[in-house]
Amino acid sequence: MAKPFFTNEFVSTMDAVGVTLKSALKSLIERGWVDAKHTFYAQLCLEEALVNAVEHGNHRDAHKTVRIEMSEEG
Repeated sequence: MAKPFFTNEFVSTMDAVGVTLKSALKSLIERGWVDAKHTFYAQLCLEEALVNAVEHGNHRDAHKTVRIEMSEEG
């Protein structure tokens, strides 16, 4: 199993989504997975996944958390 290069767990609020989104996107850029031309698309995909987890998975219940983990398998 691959070791994660980004892991974060946050409460199910939209404010927390924003903070996590910025950190996750930065991690993808630093690894060279996303270049400047495609930053918008990567951000859109990440944001959609995180917002769905908060809204549909946890119903914005701040007592629940969302965990994101990104890893590379080669």
